[in-house]
Amino acid sequence: MSGSKLYGLIGRNVENSLSPVIHNALFKRYGIDAFYTMISSDSIEDAMKKVKELNFRGINITMPYKEQVISYLDELRGDAEIIRVVNTVKNEDGRFVGHNTDGIGALKALKRFTNLIGKKVLILGGGGAGKSIAYSLSKLAEVT
Repeated sequence: MSGSKLYGLIGRNVENSLSPVIHNALFKRYGIDAFYTMISSDSIEDAMKKVKELNFRGINITMPYKEQVISYLDELRGDAEIIRVVNTVKNEDGRFVGHNTDGIGALKALKRFTNLIGKKVLILGGGGAGKSIAYSLSKLAEVT
């Protein structure tokens, strides 16, 4: 792993996540010199200290930190700037930039199975992912 780019997942009780298995298999398959790990923490402050000390290149954020992480970032872009929810952070030369891909990812998944035009959607949950999905659906409604 020496010299590898470091990526990971921050959240509480993430020990059962398949993210490291999936990401590390893809890194290997495509010859990418990188390693994906997890930081399970009861403190976003402690987790972000580790991320900065170890110079992570990027991190995914999960429960319960999708909103709390914002105060540790240098900038928000795209939907994250509007809805104030972050699930992806990119280290750009020491500047940590937050993004949100939850909503667009959910829309792409839904569109594979149904035409959303004229449909009603029930979102269960009001956490970060729910807010992101609601926002993306609202943008879809504006163009139809």
